[in-house]
Amino acid sequence: MPLYEFECLSCRHEFEALVRGSDLPACPACGSQDLQRLASAFGVKTLAGTKSAVARARQDQKRTNRDREVAEREAAEHHDD
Repeated sequence: MPLYEFECLSCRHEFEALVRGSDLPACPACGSQDLQRLASAFGVKTLAGTKSAVARARQDQKRTNRDREVAEREAAEHHDD
């Protein structure tokens, strides 16, 4: 069953629905079947994208660790006061 994205033309609600055959889903917000199927974005996985995501995650982790160390150091300094 393919997953499609729809916009309800009655209330403008956007949603995803699994569609079987020629079945037409109803809008979960208003119940209308006056729908427009939207062009779906799809995920593309590339080696360059994966490397970039890993590098970004490592930078985020370093920043988080650095922030945690600073907070712990400040807490220790204030605790001695």
